[in-house]
Parts: sequence; C-alpha cells; structure tokens
Amino acid sequence: MTSSRAAGALLAALSAALSAGLAIAQAPAPDPVAAIMLEMFREHDGNTLCMLGDVPVSAARPQVIDQLKANGVGGSATRLEMEVATWTRFPCPFSPYRAELVPATAADLEGVWLFPHDSQPYRHGPKSPLQPTDRNRAIACEAVGYYPGGEMRTGTVVGNRACPFKEAADLDPARKKPRVASWSMGPNGRLKVARTDIKDYVEEWDVYTATRSFHALNLAIGAGDLVAYLRRDKDNDLNASTEFRHLQRLK
Repeated sequence: MTSSRAAGALLAALSAALSAGLAIAQAPAPDPVAAIMLEMFREHDGNTLCMLGDVPVSAARPQVIDQLKANGVGGSATRLEMEVATWTRFPCPFSPYRAELVPATAADLEGVWLFPHDSQPYRHGPKSPLQPTDRNRAIACEAVGYYPGGEMRTGTVVGNRACPFKEAADLDPARKKPRVASWSMGPNGRLKVARTDIKDYVEEWDVYTATRSFHALNLAIGAGDLVAYLRRDKDNDLNASTEFRHLQRLK
C-alpha cells in the first residue's frame, strides 16, 4: 500500500512537471525585434535614433519588419540586420518614411541650396555629443552647391553672424578655389561625396524631396525642399544617421 501511494505520488509529480514543461513550451517566445528596438532606443534615443511622440514598440515594429524585407532579409534576421533596419527607419530628427517625401534624383539635387539658421539646431540629435555647447561656435548657416559635372562647393558661417547666402550667385566665389569635392547620385536618393584631399574618404547621404509642405517638430519643410541624412562615413557602416540637413533652393 505504501508502495502504491509512493508510485501514485511519483506519477502525480511527473505529470505536474510535464504539464509545467508543456505550458512553458506553449508560451509565446520573446519578440527579438521588439526587444532589440527597446534596447537600441534606451541606448541611442536622441543621438542617432529619434521618434516623433510617444509611440509604442508594437506600433513601430511593423516599420522595422518592412525595412528588413526591403533590405532583402528573409526568415530569421540577425541582430545586426535588425539594428540596421531600426537605424534606417528612425533617424533624427524625424523619419523620412512619410507620404510627403520621396527619394531625390540627380535632377532634384542639382543647384545651390541653403541650410538655414532656424534649422541648424536639428543638424544633430538633441542628445548627440556633436551638438555644439557654445553657440558662438555653432554653424549659423551653410550653403551647398551641387553643380553639373559633379562639381560640389560649400560655404559655412559660424557664430553669431548674418548669413551672406541670399541667392545662388553668392556661392560663386567658392568656385574659384581648387575643386576637391565631387558628388554623384545613386539609386534611391543615395548621394555619394568624394574628396581628393582626404585619403579613403567616405560620405554618403540619403536625400529626399518634399512633394508638399509639412511640419515636423519646429521645422517647416516647404514643397521642393530637400532633407538629407548622413548615413555612411569612414567610422559608420550601419546606416545610422549622424547628421541631418534641411536644404532650401537658392535662385
């Protein structure tokens, strides 16, 4: 009898253990995409990752899945692939994946552009170590010229000074200097900049054209404006955006 009771107790314990194991096996596995997104935003929020408003991961996750598909990732994605997809979709100061923006073409880009004073605070993420701590050393405005034949010129004003770039001709003096920078436009708005004065130079931007006006944060983006995200340099091959430009055409 004692042996029977012991056997019964053992069977009950075994049954309980098997039942517990079955419950664990049937429980939903942790979502690796959501987990990595949360981890990345804890570490990089406001630096190389930004999101407008308080958006739950469940709402943002489908965008990362779409980007994985766009990157040709099928089946289980690696951690690196999920990180690249997250950085691609949520750069600072706002995501370019919105209805008002389309990838720019070489024809869209050609011309002279102003990165105005009021947009300069968004050049880097709000928590980026590249944000200037001394406003007297901050960039006040910047002109960028993308001329035919790949010629590229820039003009930058630093500190509390009036911006001298009012029309396209104001960048002409820069064209009298030796040419060291060139530009070329690849597929999907990927702008590549080459320099002859810096060895192994790498600079690639994703550039978008605004098809209609919109507001993001305190930025007023006009129809025809460009927004650009620095996606690749010598120290960054993860498609994380480390710099932003808002460009308005000068005539």
